[in-house]
Amino acid sequence: SLCILPLTAVVGSSVWMQRHSQWINRMSPGSGTVTEILEETDSDGAPMYKPVVSFKDDSGETYRISPFWNSNPPAYAEGETVNVLYPVEEPQRALVNVWSEKWLFPTVALILSGVFLVFSAIPSVVCFIISWFA
Repeated sequence: SLCILPLTAVVGSSVWMQRHSQWINRMSPGSGTVTEILEETDSDGAPMYKPVVSFKDDSGETYRISPFWNSNPPAYAEGETVNVLYPVEEPQRALVNVWSEKWLFPTVALILSGVFLVFSAIPSVVCFIISWFA
């Protein structure tokens, strides 16, 4: 019974990963330009940088996006060209075409739920072994 919640988390994470993969595969590729670098500070007061990327969809409308992550040093320079992926029906939900933008959250959820499952299975296996020999 210790494994029910972690197993549910693994199944849910797997379904999320599969649906997310389908969503990524339906996106249209595009090219964007880093138009601005936003400077923010982290909790320690150190500067962190976030690019703002402008791109045009197939209809020619311009969109501005920014990845969820910050970095120091800046990952991109102003004027740099980057690859983007965007859903045709919702171009404002575009992503910079890098692994972390596409896969970080579903991968972390799957790994954590898998670790949770393994550690919750250990007491169940130990109890089973003890009851087998008792």
